[in-house]
Amino acid sequence: MNIEPLPGRLIVRQEKRPDKIGSIHYVDRETRPDETGIVTHVAPEETRLKVGDRILYPSYRGYNVELNGEKLLGLLREDVWASL
Repeated sequence: MNIEPLPGRLIVRQEKRPDKIGSIHYVDRETRPDETGIVTHVAPEETRLKVGDRILYPSYRGYNVELNGEKLLGLLREDVWASL
């Protein structure tokens, strides 16, 4: 199934919370950034993110999506904090 998010939205495969991002090591869960994921689908007009980009976004954002048996997360573009 081919899916194309609406403008301002993207779909992400969530990653396990990392112990390290770049040169920063996180000792406890409270100091870790919220979540990271890999972009799997983007809206056609999106210019800064592309499929395969690793992103940082806050916890408790987005909505759960199941596509071809794979659990994914739908996010608004404005909820993305950074591209890693």
